[in-house]
Amino acid sequence: MKLNSGRYIPPTVAYDLLAHLSLFRSIAENPNIKGPAILIMQGPAGSGKTSTIRHLCNHICAPLYELHGKDMVSQWEGQGTKALERKIIEAANDPSPFQPVVLLDDAEMGGLRVDERFTGTVNNNASSGWLMQFANNPRELLVESDTGTRRTIRLKRPPALIMIVNNISALHSPLVREGRAALCTLDPRGADLQRVIAGMFPKLSVRQAGQLVNKFPDKSVAFFAELVNDLAKQAAMNCARDASFDFLSVDWKHAAASIVDASNGATYPQLVAAGEKLAAQSRNTNFVNQAKPVQEDANSLIGQEGFHNYGNGALHPANEELPQPHIPPVKI
Repeated sequence: MKLNSGRYIPPTVAYDLLAHLSLFRSIAENPNIKGPAILIMQGPAGSGKTSTIRHLCNHICAPLYELHGKDMVSQWEGQGTKALERKIIEAANDPSPFQPVVLLDDAEMGGLRVDERFTGTVNNNASSGWLMQFANNPRELLVESDTGTRRTIRLKRPPALIMIVNNISALHSPLVREGRAALCTLDPRGADLQRVIAGMFPKLSVRQAGQLVNKFPDKSVAFFAELVNDLAKQAAMNCARDASFDFLSVDWKHAAASIVDASNGATYPQLVAAGEKLAAQSRNTNFVNQAKPVQEDANSLIGQEGFHNYGNGALHPANEELPQPHIPPVKI
């Protein structure tokens, strides 16, 4: 599915999103219709999950209210869901004719992980329980005031809740159980990846996008999205270098136009060169990360036969004679 902005969305993903919004809009008119109240979109980091929902909501004129998972982290019991409650109530009062959408980005960062490890925060039972209650009955919100008073807010038109996660296994299984949430996966491969890349770089044809994918067969859409950032940084550096790093004399409007043209208007040879450079940097980074355990391996030799550590961070053979430190005499 190609949008007016030139963005390409894989048909299965577009179908899942549009079907969920249409179904939830129908549920708002007739509560007897049964369907999942939450849509969970999963996919690897950098696959374009958040931008896909933004483009699609803008295409169908659906108001979008965004919330990040870190906004649901609190050290007080019951306070982690306050931000989500306010966002849902705000979206429910939206006068737009179509279905409003609340987007919870990076949901696993909001105290919803099974292996919760946020220091100084409460466990994830409260947040997961609140979401399951919303999934069971999205027309009624049980909120608690600061004084501890509980009250029920009835929503005439509840918003559709979309959660974005990198790994669905990080969430509690009752939350993703069938009936409470619908699942959608965004990880374009093959022909879908070619069309996504062709939409990212307007000067590329679908055939050239396929050649670019074949040039880097082990890379996902996140790698090609990083190419955009790399080309933009290189163009910005060229503008600064042309002005001899005198930033007060830079024509920033011209510089911004040059950066946009360099990233969006990149040709196939330019993308191949930038991709090879980025892939080489990635290999070097992996090599450095693999070289870090060398010191740990050396430390593992301490205590073994034939090696001693004399406190200076180095290993010495047991039979090596080290110079004794000079201790000056003390005058009494």
